[in-house]
Amino acid sequence: MEFPIDSIYEVSPVELLGLNLRTRKQMFRFQGNSRNKEQVRSEIDRSTVRWRIGRFCDMCKAYNIDPMSQCSVHILFMKMCKVQDKETLLNEFSIQTSTEEEVQAVEINSPNATMFNDVNDWITLLNYGTIRVKEEEEAEKNEVCNNLTTSMVKGNLDTEYACQSTDIMHLALHMMLQDIPAVKMIEQKITTVQLAMDRSVCRDLELRCLRCIAAFNDLLLTDETLRDNLLQIVTSFTLSDVFYADVWTVLQMRDEVAAQAETSNKPIGRLQLRELAKTLHATSGRQYSSTFDAWAIQQKFSVTTNRKLQMFLYFIKTQSVQVNPSTIRKFFSDSLLAKINGHSIDHIDKHAITFVINSIRIYSHNIACLVDFRTRCLVGISQTYMKKLNMAQIVQLYISCYQHESVRESVWRTVVPVWNFTIETACNKFRTEFVYDIDSVVNCIMNSMMNKWDTTQGNEKHLECVADENDNPGHAHAIQVQ
Repeated sequence: MEFPIDSIYEVSPVELLGLNLRTRKQMFRFQGNSRNKEQVRSEIDRSTVRWRIGRFCDMCKAYNIDPMSQCSVHILFMKMCKVQDKETLLNEFSIQTSTEEEVQAVEINSPNATMFNDVNDWITLLNYGTIRVKEEEEAEKNEVCNNLTTSMVKGNLDTEYACQSTDIMHLALHMMLQDIPAVKMIEQKITTVQLAMDRSVCRDLELRCLRCIAAFNDLLLTDETLRDNLLQIVTSFTLSDVFYADVWTVLQMRDEVAAQAETSNKPIGRLQLRELAKTLHATSGRQYSSTFDAWAIQQKFSVTTNRKLQMFLYFIKTQSVQVNPSTIRKFFSDSLLAKINGHSIDHIDKHAITFVINSIRIYSHNIACLVDFRTRCLVGISQTYMKKLNMAQIVQLYISCYQHESVRESVWRTVVPVWNFTIETACNKFRTEFVYDIDSVVNCIMNSMMNKWDTTQGNEKHLECVADENDNPGHAHAIQVQ
């Protein structure tokens, strides 16, 4: 016995057919809209680039390199290049660029050496930079570039890629990475250039790249010659400002995700009124008026004052021990110091304190009781983790030990994810026996912030001015920041 569909289900066949037709029209409309496709494609590309930049930041952290430094990409490239004597290469680079302290702080070996070692990773990173040379004659004397030019002619690649000296030097960087196929690197690079110029990709491009690399390897170069020529290319490599903006965006996004994850941890179990009250106080306790941004607005800093320096002034304001005036006057004017002393801080923004402490990459000023701190306060950490700590991280833990009790544990865990009764008891006893060496800490932080790469390619000066309350450029103190 057959029953009509509307008598079994409360659906009209006419309405069902109309809904199906409307859905199909919307699908066809979306598929035919090229603008939506372009938006989706661009969003996917941006997310992919941010993901690779995040891998780069993780790799820099493993080698104790500041990702926002002017020479972070250069140092990481030389750590992973084909030159055998990498230590000599880094030392010569540090002498030419005046970055001896930053290079000395780099870890020799890293357990995560393969974290950022993919073709697409380095293609994305090297596309942020260009080659800038003072004189074309210097580029023409480079043996690596000359051999690569000859090899490209033999491999019939000269018709697919520009053979100018700067382009050849940029292509040579793609070939000098260890454990990464040089054929895939130059093939991907040439394909990217051709697509950007709206040219059709050569069908036998891979075969031509193989011939080019084979011809280049036949022209043998000693390790010393390769090191000297590669050093010239690396020092001529300059990154664009877009790279640092993307790195800063990725770091800010990570901080926001970490803050959300920290506040979203809810207790598992039955609902209790006291637990609910704690959750409400935790979510609503951090008002905007107690954040670093609100404090910075109250100070009415000049637009030329760098955000890092603002956080550093906030850090000084929140310390339990007052800084010696002669120490801080070397960096800031009296009017600016008087301005920040006029406002009190009731609630400490731990994210700003963490940012300042984690910015220490180089231990340059002697802290008298640092050895005692290491032997007494780090007994609650395993020996395996103790061996991984460098001097900069020990200084960060030393500063965390003297922070306010409301943020002490959170700041400590950003350096070492271990906080137990043994560490807490040892730190409390250590603070009663030793005075906080705040002057050496201030000098160490400022040295890390002022450690700038003085580029040899041009007259670019990355300076930020800390002006006085009248915003008088004549009375401003020029501060070099990374």
